[in-house]
Amino acid sequence: MSYCRWQHPGCDLYCYADVKGGYTTHITDHERVSHIEHHGATFRDVTLADFKRRLQQLRYLGYEAPFEEIFAELGGDGGVPA
Repeated sequence: MSYCRWQHPGCDLYCYADVKGGYTTHITDHERVSHIEHHGATFRDVTLADFKRRLQQLRYLGYEAPFEEIFAELGGDGGVPA
């Protein structure tokens, strides 16, 4: 299940529920984001809570993605359960 793809206008991330379990996030290595920490990186999060935290971190760093749509699809507003 893909939550965000690079072809989505203004999306710097490719995020999906991995068939091996957990969640995977690839960050573009486009020169537009070369000044932002983690550009070109791939992250794998085991839990939904970790995935949400990762998305919040990437949003804070300045990456672009339809975060509100992703969080709505994940069943929340981006808040991370305790």
